[in-house]
Amino acid sequence: MKTKKIIFVLFAMFVFPSISYSAKSVYFVTQNGAGSHSGLSITNAWGVDEFNDSNYWSSIENENKIDPGDIVYFSGKISEQIEPPGNGEDGIYIELNGSPPGLEKAILTVAPRNGGIKIISKKYLKILNWTINAYYSTFNPFDGEHYGIYIYGSKSNPSQFILIDNNEITKSGEGAIAWGRVENITFTRNKFSDLNESGISVSNFWDGKTNHVPSYITIGGSIGMGNSFINIGHLDSYYDTDAFIAADQVSHLTISYNIGYCDKDNWGMAGIYGNEVHYALVEYNIFHGLHAEHRRSAIGFKGDQTPCDPGGPFIVRYNHLWDVPFDDKTWGFSAGITASYNWAGLYIYGNYIHDIAIGISANIAYDESTNGCNGLHPWADNIDSEKAFIYSNIISKTQMAGIRLEGQSGGKDKIKDIYVYNNTINKAATLDTTLGSGTKNLDSEYYDDAAIIMYLPGSQFENSYFINNLITQTRPYDDTIYAMNLRVNTTNMKSMNNHYYDSRTSAVKIRYENEDSTGKLYDWNSIYRPRDDGTQDSAGNPYLKGIDADDFRLTSDSKELIGSGADMGDGNITSITINGKECFVPWDFALGSGTVFHSNDPDKIVIDKRNRDETGWDKGAYSYSIFTDNLTKVQNVAVKVQN
Repeated sequence: MKTKKIIFVLFAMFVFPSISYSAKSVYFVTQNGAGSHSGLSITNAWGVDEFNDSNYWSSIENENKIDPGDIVYFSGKISEQIEPPGNGEDGIYIELNGSPPGLEKAILTVAPRNGGIKIISKKYLKILNWTINAYYSTFNPFDGEHYGIYIYGSKSNPSQFILIDNNEITKSGEGAIAWGRVENITFTRNKFSDLNESGISVSNFWDGKTNHVPSYITIGGSIGMGNSFINIGHLDSYYDTDAFIAADQVSHLTISYNIGYCDKDNWGMAGIYGNEVHYALVEYNIFHGLHAEHRRSAIGFKGDQTPCDPGGPFIVRYNHLWDVPFDDKTWGFSAGITASYNWAGLYIYGNYIHDIAIGISANIAYDESTNGCNGLHPWADNIDSEKAFIYSNIISKTQMAGIRLEGQSGGKDKIKDIYVYNNTINKAATLDTTLGSGTKNLDSEYYDDAAIIMYLPGSQFENSYFINNLITQTRPYDDTIYAMNLRVNTTNMKSMNNHYYDSRTSAVKIRYENEDSTGKLYDWNSIYRPRDDGTQDSAGNPYLKGIDADDFRLTSDSKELIGSGADMGDGNITSITINGKECFVPWDFALGSGTVFHSNDPDKIVIDKRNRDETGWDKGAYSYSIFTDNLTKVQNVAVKVQN
């Protein structure tokens, strides 16, 4: 009987709690093996063929075989696909480690059209510290496997509890793929770079739907555990969207604390591309530099397969997004955050979005009027599924609209209420060509762009609210200055307590559009606006700290803002639990509790440990200050929130 040491391992992730390993043996693997091939030392290592052979694995403790709790170290140059044939068991993981202490790290370089590490219907495995090069694909990206790590599970035999941690995958097609029935899969601290296709791709079977949906997927998950995605998405077909993170038919998805950017021209299709995702939390990510042809948005969710089962709910909060320009090669309207086609239950708040095509675009299109839908949806457990909330965001320097809302044509929309509160929107609809190559002439082609826009029939919505938004310097290079473009015949719309400022003029306008797209301009605070809207709006210099530097903090001279604004009640909108984390949805602050974006390193988030105070301003979002590298809240102005 062999002797095994007892160790305890603690992971700072909610899906991988503190786990006590009951036993541990250590084995070694090189490409061709060495010595006696016992696997017990580097000089007697197994070869890859032996590791891939099920005869070298056991489901119970065995002194000569890999069993639950063991560690397998790989060393040196590996040129053959790694395919473990065995499992860990009930919280006792088998660790496949590419960095043996004191020995040469493993570098896995597989032949073109082959993959790196392949996991088929396995449980309780950890893939740690690998360097994988699966070759650039200059040929058809669908001709072969081209992945770094592949995880697959079938309906009857899923892959579960797999941890992919601290690996570097480069010069490949896909970085990591999780496909089919895969559950409790976690990606942390990995670096994905120079990939033609997506960094991490999680998808369902297209022929099984709900029986095969990937679930409880965590990408990042906590401070210091995020992944990096650098130069992702290049050789792409027009209809295949590659992304830093792609999720197709996934349930319970957490994407947090990741960074992603491209510093090469024509790289970066999308940041997050989600389709038919249920229960998604996207927070504290930093994405920028998407310039590939047919690019989409930094964060985007849609649902276009099952009208009776809309994607959602989505919480998208505290993300820093920029440099996603629009030009004639963009797919649709690229934006910081988008929700389109069939979705419901939307909460977008506390994001900092700047130097981008559109800040936030919500295509309101929850439609269950066909195929015998009964008006219910399987996840609507005390969630405001028929409402969209966009609030407390900072949006600055957009080529087109700051916030763009649409309804589904034909009056089929099931989204009833839209709330646009407490947003700060600066320099929307700018002609500034520094926002990206190929900038269109917005003056002639997008004449109706403003800080906040509602397109398509507003009459299909029961209620829409545009309250307490701070709008500054709209259309800064245009003679026509107006802040909002709203639908005149919305059933019940409230536009009030908004504030506008532009140093060029006091002749600020708001446009009301008819169903036939004809419109009329009104003075910003005119008493003749439809339905007496705007009677509580205000205009004038708010005397902010530094608008041009995106420093929207109030000063002692900010008399126009202090003391005004609607009473928005008390309490949270709702609470949604995703991957075991209860997410409260408050009105009253932006950028998170003490969130700080580092002033010198834009791809770093610093978390301030201070307790959040209860003061702030009641018009617009709280603001990041590049001068103090701090999140400053205005004192002596009470925060009020809506039930």
